Amino acid sequence: MSDHDGQATAVSIIVKVRRFGSLWYQTLFLGARNVGWVTAPMRAQQFIHFCHWMVLSEIPGQDGRKEHLDPPVLWFESNYDGDVVRYMDTFARVIPWRMRAAWTPTEQFPGMFPPEPFHRWTADNAYETTHYWSAYPDATTRDVGRALRVQATFDRLPTPTATTTPSEFDGAWQAFLAEAHADL
Repeated sequence: MSDHDGQATAVSIIVKVRRFGSLWYQTLFLGARNVGWVTAPMRAQQFIHFCHWMVLSEIPGQDGRKEHLDPPVLWFESNYDGDVVRYMDTFARVIPWRMRAAWTPTEQFPGMFPPEPFHRWTADNAYETTHYWSAYPDATTRDVGRALRVQATFDRLPTPTATTTPSEFDGAWQAFLAEAHADL
């Protein structure tokens, strides 16, 4: 299945927007772009590679001209570690009011609790990803973060030169191991 590549999974959910929902999303997205605390809990989730919401009110028609969508649609796409049920459950528990703000203006949104109708709604509105590629398919976002922290710590080691004594390098190496040990 093309929704998976190693450790990573992709999801695309496309749902119709209720009347006046587009105006709500303009306000919500403006706040999300300009007020850091709105998106901070989502950015703190270490299993997310990428996520994005957009409202589409026009699409290219077959003749090349824009075709108006009535009603508009909300398109959500994300790449993450794990499966879609755990992904959505995490957000329902960690940022419930943000999830309600994102999904309530859509048609037939059942709410997040109890979770079974929400899972069905998610599955019913998900579209299979037709192409998915990952630079590090065997690594999770946490693995990549750990590797970057180890590399940054390693880069601070002194370069062995004729003037670096073995005991100086040994001290620097021991300091490197002490700082990087949790990520190794």
